[in-house]
This record gives sequence, structure tokens and C-alpha cells, in this order.
Amino acid sequence: MESYRNYQGVLLLSIAGLALLLDNSVADARTVICESINRQTQYCRTDTRGGVRLAKQFSKSSCFEGETWGYDHWGIWVTGGCRAKFETEDYYADPYRNRDYDNQYRSHEGRRHRQSPRTIKCESWRNGESYCRVPLGNARVEIERQLSETECRLGENWGWDRGGIWVTRGCRAVFSIY
Repeated sequence: MESYRNYQGVLLLSIAGLALLLDNSVADARTVICESINRQTQYCRTDTRGGVRLAKQFSKSSCFEGETWGYDHWGIWVTGGCRAKFETEDYYADPYRNRDYDNQYRSHEGRRHRQSPRTIKCESWRNGESYCRVPLGNARVEIERQLSETECRLGENWGWDRGGIWVTRGCRAVFSIY
């Protein structure tokens, strides 16, 4: 009978240890709550090099990646009333990769997918001007997908500055920010 109780004790301790271990692994997951208040763009700084996924939406407004939320290497942005909890994945650098070689010789198209640029949709309706606020700093902006029949030409009907992207004369597109 006593050996049975010892067995029960060991089993309970093992289960408790496993539960503690599982609880700690959940605690290691990095989460960020980022909220667009009054439909304004909000930028939440966090390390996103390993990737980001929307874990839980809090807002009634929709949260669509590339439209009302996105990310770059330095953080997550939300706009249009999107409020959500995001999970970031761990990033493991490859010590054998020569970054200078990769940055200099990797094709532009290849860089686009590896860097996981943040995206934002900015549209000029009825040939009017529109300014889409997004913190750009020294980032580079390119058209990822044109939405308008009017051709979007850099410097003519679209461009950017440190505070956002501007469009005019019918240019509508989804822009990638690097």
C-alpha cells in the first residue's frame, strides 16, 4: 500500500512539473497589444524579424493584414480602428550567412519576401489628394499592387515623406514599406 502512495506522489509531482513547464513555455511567447484609437494609425515597436500573427482581435472594426494592420522589422502598425493582440515568433539568425553578400546580390524580388515588409493601402478618390499617415522614418516605399486603372507614377501622383504616403489624381495602390 505504501509503494502505491509513493507511486501516486511521484505521479502527482511529475504532472505538476509538466504543467509548470507548459505554463512557462506559454509565458515565453511574446505578445503585443496594438490599438488604433479613433481610427488613427498607431505604431507599436517590437522585434518582428521572426514573423507576426494576429492572435486575438478586440475591435469591432476589421483587422486585415496589409489593410488595417501590418509590420516591419521594427514593429507592428494598426489603423482604421483595428485593435488586437499579436504574437511575434522568435528569430534565429543564421551565423553562416554572409549578410553583405545577401544584401548586395540577392534579387530585389527575393528581398521583398524575406524582409516581410509592412504594407498600407492608400487611395486617391475622384482625383483628390489623400495622405496616409504611417511612420516611415528612413524607410523605402514601393508599389506592391496597383488598385486603380490610373497608372501610379512616383513623384507625379504618389510619393512619401517621413510621416506617410501621399497619392493624388486617381492613384490607388497597396504600398510596401522596407
